[in-house]
Amino acid sequence: MVGVALDAAHWAAQSDVVTIHMTLNEANRGFLGAAQFKQMRPTAYLVNCARGALVDEQALYDAVEAGTIAGAAIDVFSVEPAAFKPTALVLNILVAAVATYSFARAGHFSWSLFWPFAATSIPCSFMGGYLSLSPHLYNPL
Repeated sequence: MVGVALDAAHWAAQSDVVTIHMTLNEANRGFLGAAQFKQMRPTAYLVNCARGALVDEQALYDAVEAGTIAGAAIDVFSVEPAAFKPTALVLNILVAAVATYSFARAGHFSWSLFWPFAATSIPCSFMGGYLSLSPHLYNPL
C-alpha cells in the first residue's frame, strides 16, 4: 500500500511495518498512541524516521513490553537534543577512556600519538557540550 492515504484504523490493522515520515506540529503531537498500537498486528514493527514527540513513548514501551506489537526502531525521542548535551559529553569521554584502555592492553597504544590528540580533543569536546545550535539547524531533520 505504498503511496496510498489511509485512515489510521486501516493502516494500523493491515501493516507489518509502520514508518513515520512527517514534521512535528501541535496538531500531530502524540500522533501514535495506545489506541493505534492496540489496532496494530502483534507482528507489526514501528519505525520512527521523524520526530520523537509524534509517538507517545510510554504507550510504545507498554505495547512492546506487552507484545501488542513486535517491536520498534527509533533513533529519535521526545526530549530535544539540547537536553542530551551533558549526558552525551560524559558518555563520549567514557567511551574514549574504555577504548584507550583496550588499545593499551592489546599493545597498540602509543603515548606519543595519544598526547596531542588528548590535548586538543578533550577541551574541544567540553566546548562543544556548551555550544548551542539554533533549533532551525536540527528541526528539519
